Amino acid sequence: MRIKTQKKFKRGMAIALVGMFFTSACATTSYVPKQSGMIKVMPNGYQRDDQFYNRGIFNSGLIKAVQPNEEAVHYAKRSSKNSKWFLGLLEGGVIAWAAGIATLDANRPNGSTRNVVANSLIYTGLASAILSLFPAHRARASQSDAINKYNDDILQKTAPQIFNTPVPATKPEKKKSEVESKKSPETSVVTVQQKEESGNE
Repeated sequence: MRIKTQKKFKRGMAIALVGMFFTSACATTSYVPKQSGMIKVMPNGYQRDDQFYNRGIFNSGLIKAVQPNEEAVHYAKRSSKNSKWFLGLLEGGVIAWAAGIATLDANRPNGSTRNVVANSLIYTGLASAILSLFPAHRARASQSDAINKYNDDILQKTAPQIFNTPVPATKPEKKKSEVESKKSPETSVVTVQQKEESGNE
């Protein structure tokens, strides 16, 4: 009974974990972006003017979308590389988990060789799936770098005033002690005279 409960629990955890990665694929949009030469992120890929680039399995569409900007291509290739690591770890984790579930025998004790191997495969699969989160985040960050670099270069060509507008310098506020020390001499004379008159009285 205990083995069956563990088996159901591990199966539920793995299904929930895998489902987290694929729920975002169901998103859709209704607004069509204007043609400006810049890259827009769409649910299934990238759009640049009237051209659409499918994302692809390893985000290869981004590499085509940012051509011929060399620095943006560099970031796009890094995003594609991390996407490969992400999918590799995730698929390896799912395969190991499935093999562990298939090997697990509810009729044998937990300490049997078969169930020890099965539990090792299950936990290895879950660990691999969790580790795949790191390259997934890096792939997304590199994707943003590639798109931002490409779009900034387009803006610099079409609207250079955005980058060349000087930032107004703000004057630092003077300290109270400095303001008091720079009082006019007339104010100081009046203050001394008032003290003398009050002393004579």
